[in-house]
Amino acid sequence: MGYVSETAPVRHIHLGLGAFHRAHQAAYVDELNQLQPDDRRGIWAFTLQRSANVFALKAQGHRYTLVERGTETDRARTITSIVRADDANHGGLLADALADPALEVVTTAASQRFYVNGPDGGPDLTEPIAIGDLRRLNEPGAGSPLSSAGRLIEGFRRRRQRSGGPLAVVSCDRGRDNGGRLGRAVAAFAEQLDPDLADWIGANVTFCSSVSDRMIPRISPDDMDIATRPGGWADAVPVIAEPFRSWIIAGTGDGLPDWTQVGVKFVDDLEPYERRKDWLVGAAELILSGAGRARGHETLAAALADPRCREVLEPWWDQVVTDLSAVPGLDAAGYRDALRVRLSNQRLAHPLVTDPHSVHFPDWILDPLRHQLFAGQVEEFQVEALSAACSVAGVARRHSDLTALLDAGEAGRELVERAFS
Repeated sequence: MGYVSETAPVRHIHLGLGAFHRAHQAAYVDELNQLQPDDRRGIWAFTLQRSANVFALKAQGHRYTLVERGTETDRARTITSIVRADDANHGGLLADALADPALEVVTTAASQRFYVNGPDGGPDLTEPIAIGDLRRLNEPGAGSPLSSAGRLIEGFRRRRQRSGGPLAVVSCDRGRDNGGRLGRAVAAFAEQLDPDLADWIGANVTFCSSVSDRMIPRISPDDMDIATRPGGWADAVPVIAEPFRSWIIAGTGDGLPDWTQVGVKFVDDLEPYERRKDWLVGAAELILSGAGRARGHETLAAALADPRCREVLEPWWDQVVTDLSAVPGLDAAGYRDALRVRLSNQRLAHPLVTDPHSVHFPDWILDPLRHQLFAGQVEEFQVEALSAACSVAGVARRHSDLTALLDAGEAGRELVERAFS
């Protein structure tokens, strides 16, 4: 049967059982388990949307193959850190798991649709999903909550009833201040339900923001064959990832496993790292996708290999590196150089962005442009970058997201006019 290990005890819950979790957080946990065989942590992973992965993982003992795809070769290994997988919509199962006194850490990797935040980033309990969750939490038999905050509240309420101990929640969701946003949403829910519960959560649950960085391409039929070879067993749910990875968490790591042993970094100020990823990686995805599609390309690597697309992206990267250069230890230049190699990996075949990314557009494009416009002079690369990104993000000239630029003085108005001329 291939690689077999004794099941580690459940001490970690993850919300959002997708390819990214299995290629990122679960891989870090697996490596630490190998380094600390007497202090291992098993992950109980919950899917929020699709049950197919749950059934497939259960059928193969929850193990799966991670294939790291370099520019020339693949490196495959079996991951065994996930020891149980279930559907979060299965009545009461997640709440019971969160109440387990042996539980130490919760990680989340949920899409924006599971948040209850308004346009300002604060909790909005008038959202339909929030209104429904408040009813479900108040009425016995009304079903399980659907939002990330509502699901956690249900579990924290049960944990408090069973005198459970402190817990750390690390958000790996895409977006800035992800732990802060999740924590504020949970607090708002709790205040509506039970102020005493809100006080208990404030005293016993720590919410941590983090920046996760790894590219995960789609699985092809050939990939399924590659994943079978290392262990000699047919893997129904392998995952492909680039060799590069990064996980940076705000805070000192108190209450969390010593993930520094496997490369996780803890920092006092996460914002510069959030901006570094947004302004370099996120912006590159939009700019290359817009410019690349206009040139007939299908992948990020193909677009980056096109000199015309690079004429737009490289000056953008240079300006961002300059704007971030004052942050000690950030090494924006080194990160940019590594990113250039990552995006050039033809074997990864990472497709151009096709879905509208307007939710990320302000952080990835508008935020760095505001900093660049302080100089008051509009450069041609900014015009082309904004035009390319807008074509992918589904942003029209009068879109509300552009108000910030239109209010940025004459330079902002000129930039937008030229980008849409």
